[in-house]
Amino acid sequence: MDLYAAVMQAIPTSRLLLFRSTLSPAQQGYFREEFARRGIDAKRLTMEYKLPASGSHLAAYQAMDIHLDSFP
Repeated sequence: MDLYAAVMQAIPTSRLLLFRSTLSPAQQGYFREEFARRGIDAKRLTMEYKLPASGSHLAAYQAMDIHLDSFP
């Protein structure tokens, strides 16, 4: 989260999409709080747990300029 927050601070118009099929409301709250602690407004975070209407997670890439995968 530190790395992603640093990227978002460096690019003030950036937004972060978190997608995971098991993303619960409690986990969403956790991410919002943790990014807020790092100076990132929750309005810049989008959290999804359902696939796009097309049924493919790859369709979501069409709305992104850059994709950062998590570290192992």
